[in-house]
Amino acid sequence: MCYTFQLEDLQDKENQLAVLSEEKDRNLKQNTQYFDKIKRDIDVTRKQLQHERSMKLDAFQRVDNLQAVVCITFSNRNQLVGPLPLYIEIYTHQDTR
Repeated sequence: MCYTFQLEDLQDKENQLAVLSEEKDRNLKQNTQYFDKIKRDIDVTRKQLQHERSMKLDAFQRVDNLQAVVCITFSNRNQLVGPLPLYIEIYTHQDTR
């Protein structure tokens, strides 16, 4: 009788162990999927940021190039016709007083 009780207890514990083992495997799979998704999201975000940075650097380079063209153009203009007058006033609106 003592052996049958111990045998039943052992079978119950083995069943509990099997259930816990299945639960652990299921949780491990879910966690792995979750962390894989996070890694993919991070990679996508990193690539987007790198692309945006590249575009901004390209835009800054274009601005620098355009500024250089403007400087050269005004330099050439000044050599041909002389500098602009010192004071040029432009009124964009009338005084309402």
